[in-house]
This record gives sequence, C-alpha cells and structure tokens, in this order.
Amino acid sequence: MKSLHHSFWTAVNSARCGLRALLYRREREFIGRLSLYAPNTSGYVDGLEKTIFNLTLLSANQVFPLLKSLSEGSGARSPECLSAEEFCKLFNAHNESLKLKEVFDAYGCDKAGNHNYHLVYAAVLKDIVPVQTMLEIGLGTTNTDVVSNMGYSWTPGNSLRAFREYLPGAAIFGADVDERVLFQEEMITTHHVDQTDTATLQSLAKSIPGELDLVIDDGLHAPNANLATLAFALAKVRQGGWIVIEDIGEVSRELWKIIPPLLPTSALCYLITCRSGFVFAVKK
Repeated sequence: MKSLHHSFWTAVNSARCGLRALLYRREREFIGRLSLYAPNTSGYVDGLEKTIFNLTLLSANQVFPLLKSLSEGSGARSPECLSAEEFCKLFNAHNESLKLKEVFDAYGCDKAGNHNYHLVYAAVLKDIVPVQTMLEIGLGTTNTDVVSNMGYSWTPGNSLRAFREYLPGAAIFGADVDERVLFQEEMITTHHVDQTDTATLQSLAKSIPGELDLVIDDGLHAPNANLATLAFALAKVRQGGWIVIEDIGEVSRELWKIIPPLLPTSALCYLITCRSGFVFAVKK
C-alpha cells in the first residue's frame, strides 16, 4: 500500500513538472534567447519561470538607460541635440532645403512629407559638396510580408531617384532585405543586404567600390540593425562624409546619447528632433 501511495505521488509530481514545462515553454525559450539580459543564477528556472521572464524583460529595458546614466557621470561627450530647423540653419541650408523638398515631393517621398528630413539632408549634402557616391539602405518595399514595408502607395526606390535628380552625376547605391524590389537604372545600382546579418553588410561593402560620401539607414529601424549599419558605415564612409540614421523612436532615444563616446574623437554627432521621431547624424 505504501509503495502504491508513493507511486501515485511520484506520478502526480511528474505530471506537475510536465505541465509546468508546457505552461512556461514560452518563458523558457524567451529567457534562452535573451540570455545576455537574464539573471545568471543557480536553480535557474524550475518554479521561477515567470519571475525570471519578467526580470529578463526588465533588464533588457533598463540596460541602455543605465549605461546612459553611467556615461553622464563619467563626463563623456553627448551628441548635440537640435531640431531639424536648427540643424539646417547651422549649415545655412534653407534655400537648399526648399529645392530638395520640391524634388522629394515630386517623387512622392515621405522624407519631406510625413517627415521633415529635407532640412537634415539639405544641410548634410551642402556640407559634403561635391557628392560623388551615396548609399541608402531601405528601398521602401511594397511587399507587406516584409517588416517596415511602405504599403501599396509607394514605388520602391523613389528616394534614390530623388537623390539622383538632386545630385546629377553622383553614383547612387541602394540596398534592401527584399530582393524582389532590387533594380538597376542609370546611375543607380542596388544590392541585397540584411542589417541583422553582418556578413551581408561586409559583402555590401565589397560590392560598392571605394569610399562613400553619405550612408543613409532607412531600413529595419531596430537598434541592432542601426548599430550594425553604423559600424559598416564608419568603415565605408570617407573622412568628412556623413552617416544618417532615420526614424528613431522616442523609446530608443536614450540609446543614441551613449553612442558618441564609442566613436572616433573626430566624429561630430547630432541627435536631431524631426517631425516624426529622431535622426542620428554623424560627420566622420
């Protein structure tokens, strides 16, 4: 009888463990995938799945703000924070911004529609003159099975065409994760790239000859993709060239305040408030 009783509770406990594993499978997988942010503790999961899940998520959300606080305490340099209008005025590029807006609008680009990025690019392009080569990552796919697609009301590559018109004679390069929207036209060449895969960024660097005057990140709009592209661009852009990262959300703003100390001391960094979100711009 005692043996039967023991077997019964053994089966019950086994069933409980199996049920817990089933119920908290998502939490276990999440903790494993975000192990960088998870507590490094013994007695790691059993019975604490939900707690560790929440602590891991909390850690992921707090790491960058805390790094920012530490950088402020060390006296590390921060990016200059300006509005798009102030940034444009800094380079005395008001007239250029009006011309660039006309070109963007003619091609239906959201850079001067939903956003006021024409103020940023007018200043950057005026500072670079003459612009000979540029790259924009993110062609604006209309395929809705791709993250960061532009929907059906957009023609992929139109921002490249707008830059081609504004910069006659410049070699314009583009890149996108969606190979279905790649194309070649006069003065425009496009390539495949996956910003979450650094190997494809390395291949892109080899596919584009020489150095670039300007690199624009208008792709996935995720911090890891942005940082991978920034590293790629710092190696590819010539001295005196620019890197512009678009569409930074309010929630990611603090991350970009800790980037300048990680860059070469000669780099000039700007965090620019635009009509919809922020832009991080670097002059190498």
